[in-house]
Amino acid sequence: MAHPWAALDAAGLTDQTVVDLRLPPAQSTSGLTGAASSGSHARANRLRELRRAAGQAKHMATACGHRNALLLPDPADPLPGEWIVHLARVTPVGVLRPDMAALATALNRPRNQVLRELWGTDPADLAQLLRAQHAVLVEGPTDRTVFSVLLRRWGLGHCTVVTAHSKVRLAALRALAEQLGVRTYVIFDGDGGALPPHAAKAHRVLRTRQVQTAALTATLPCPSEQASWGCGDPGVVGPHWAAWQENLETELQTWPTFLAALREQDADLSAKDPAALGAAVERASLTDLPESFRQMLERLRVSEQRM
Repeated sequence: MAHPWAALDAAGLTDQTVVDLRLPPAQSTSGLTGAASSGSHARANRLRELRRAAGQAKHMATACGHRNALLLPDPADPLPGEWIVHLARVTPVGVLRPDMAALATALNRPRNQVLRELWGTDPADLAQLLRAQHAVLVEGPTDRTVFSVLLRRWGLGHCTVVTAHSKVRLAALRALAEQLGVRTYVIFDGDGGALPPHAAKAHRVLRTRQVQTAALTATLPCPSEQASWGCGDPGVVGPHWAAWQENLETELQTWPTFLAALREQDADLSAKDPAALGAAVERASLTDLPESFRQMLERLRVSEQRM
């Protein structure tokens, strides 16, 4: 296990108590932050260990006459959301730290709201995001399953797909990632699908969709081809983000060999079974890939070539 002291020293982070929480390979929690991991109990135990270690490190720092303590988590460790304000990400351009005031300004939201949103992020998702060089941010686990396989098959497997679980958190995680030097690409549903039959309820649902989508796009770079896009408009793919007209499932319905692979498993798209969807994406041909997916993948490839 490589010693990080040289990198920490170069970053000016050694004038404090340093606690190395990285585990030997035989004890590594590798896989605990994985999307398909079933070790939720082990992950919860590790989170308790990390929080306990943080408290002990503070006491140790005080005993050593240091104002601060620096914890080095294991590469596979989840990261508690409440640690965000204390993060230091060491990069080739220096040490990057979150600026919560700047985040609140960028998101046009009160600082406390931004903090609550980030603190509510799943620790495994947060860890994946902050350890990535290039992250693809998506709304839900179905999106993550599909695009993780698709990116690998397209030769972009080094991109990390991270689930935000809502448009509000998509905006917050993207802003945080960009602050900390993680390149991002955002994919989300345009929510142009059917509305409830009752007029009053349909109005409320439509208004909610429009407000949430507009709040997200207001935080994203908008080149000319995306500047006028809005909730329910035809899908659009740009250099920094892509939005489907309705949702991922409607795009997948235009991929014939994917649907055939799904039927071979006696699976149904509406069930949103991650295992079945991942297997179908693995077996489907890329020759009849939906044009929206092809454009998005090519945008990512171009972005990678410019890094």
